Amino acid sequence: WRKWMESVKDIYDHDAYSLDIVRMYGLDWPIVCVSSMIGVYICRGEIDAAYKSFSFIETQLEKMDEFASSTKALVKGSLASYYCLLYDFESAVKAADGLSDVSYPYFYKPVGIMHDIRARKEKALHLSSTDVSVISDNDQGILSILASDELTKINHNRGMLYQSVETQGDRGFESQKADVCLSEIKSIQRQAVTLESKKRQLEYCQAGLAHLEQSLKQKGAKNHDRCTSYSACLLQKAELLFWHKNIFEEMSEEMDG
Repeated sequence: WRKWMESVKDIYDHDAYSLDIVRMYGLDWPIVCVSSMIGVYICRGEIDAAYKSFSFIETQLEKMDEFASSTKALVKGSLASYYCLLYDFESAVKAADGLSDVSYPYFYKPVGIMHDIRARKEKALHLSSTDVSVISDNDQGILSILASDELTKINHNRGMLYQSVETQGDRGFESQKADVCLSEIKSIQRQAVTLESKKRQLEYCQAGLAHLEQSLKQKGAKNHDRCTSYSACLLQKAELLFWHKNIFEEMSEEMDG
């Protein structure tokens, strides 16, 4: 497997193949496959191999026409997510830079915006930023799910965007939203502790769990193509349940006292 995937990097020639591949298949699939391979290397603990693939992808992205297809936007978001897994938040922010700012529409733009927001929030949290506005500047309506049917019902008619991201990236759109919820919970934890702030944290816990359920309960959620996203959702669910339990207990003690 590794020999085959590494051979893709050896034979790939952007100038010779990229546009033809895009015209035939819609995306520059060799680049997408190599970016997916980074996630496998990280899961295996082969960090040096992962960073070599980062370097290869970033070199190719400099040559890529972002108007030719959604490949560049998709891969930049994936790189940001992988860097976050490695706690390399500076590189994550750099990888996601610009995804939120472009004025033209592209297929993966909603996910790109979420990658950008997540990377900046994670970096601010990691640097112990005291400027809450840096962390909580934009949550893209994450809490709106609490007032929707999707709080209690699973939407089995999601658009292709959701399915595509779960298949091509290390985690799906809902998983990215859950990560933003976790960032918000942690940022609120740094503020003055009040009953209202605890209620706000519970809202983000509930929203994050609801987003994850939308992904976990899909038909085919456990199949081979989506197993990485499914596993990520399970880990996030465990973390959100941990936060929910602790916050609820703290609130109960405060109200009883």
